Amino acid sequence: MRFKFEIKIRSTIVSFFLKKIKSQRGATLLELIISFIILGIALPAVILMIGHMGIDHGVNESIYHAVCYANEKMEEIVAFKKMNNDSAIWTNTITDFAGTEILADGSQRTVTVVNINNWINEGPVVRDAYQVDVSVVPPVGPSYSVSVIFAVNE
Repeated sequence: MRFKFEIKIRSTIVSFFLKKIKSQRGATLLELIISFIILGIALPAVILMIGHMGIDHGVNESIYHAVCYANEKMEEIVAFKKMNNDSAIWTNTITDFAGTEILADGSQRTVTVVNINNWINEGPVVRDAYQVDVSVVPPVGPSYSVSVIFAVNE
């Protein structure tokens, strides 16, 4: 019973306002001026938001590509390490990865290889290592880098 009562009250209120709206013939000059002021304030803000969404998308896409390019090179180096786990091959050729290259989208990828002597020195165990840094500087947006240390005598 209560449910029907609430529906009846709501429908009565809605019909009252509908009758009130139907009885008016048009908007007053004051209502038109106020609506234009509200549109004048809101419209530029909406247009700026839409413009920034496009710019942000471009920067995010650039960051995504930078991360992919850096990880791609690091995966190549890790796969090379797994295939050539012999210390002589590894230590003689790891520096071949060092260098700078310009990628298809204009990003610059730089690989640096640094030898770390006596990385672990635990009594009779002395291990050297190589620190490999891959950094990508995209044409737009911030740069991205990834760094890994590879032990040689494992």
